[in-house]
Amino acid sequence: VLVIALRTDKVFLTKILFYNAFFPAVLLTAYRLEILEKSWKTPLYVALAFATFNAILIFIFRAYQPLEQAFYEIPIAKLLINPNRIAHTLANPEFVNSFIDPRKAGGLFPNANYAAVFSGVACLLGSGLYMLTRNKWLLMAGLFLLAAIPATGSKAGYLAAIIIGLWLASRMRGLLRLLPIVFLGF
Repeated sequence: VLVIALRTDKVFLTKILFYNAFFPAVLLTAYRLEILEKSWKTPLYVALAFATFNAILIFIFRAYQPLEQAFYEIPIAKLLINPNRIAHTLANPEFVNSFIDPRKAGGLFPNANYAAVFSGVACLLGSGLYMLTRNKWLLMAGLFLLAAIPATGSKAGYLAAIIIGLWLASRMRGLLRLLPIVFLGF
């Protein structure tokens, strides 16, 4: 905490705060704790929107691989991703990751496994919020994020998507008939 407080880089501080607040918020929602008041919902919706944006990038990059490498060279990518990580990855092609491997896509994450984990946790966030609010848009976001897990190309992501999908189907009636649609292309 002291290191974060002493940093002058506001972009770094924002990233650290966002990433560290995301996972506890998901746990609170996944376990359906009733402490979520209106003040908690806005940051959760922002986190879900960020995860959905990452999922859209995963699908785009998976469909057209050269666009992924071009994306990491534009200035906005350097705001969202550590520039040192991008430079290190592009300079060392022996590290096979989603930047180079055409069978994988990570969106804003350099590794498809990271993207699969992030999408899985965000899927639980969207589904948990749906269970609390019954907002159909949240269910659609959760299913979209569930579909993004195997789209990353992560082998562990395939297994995680099946487990999360079956768990969600056991928690929500009617979801079981939608799961084949989610996994149709993967």
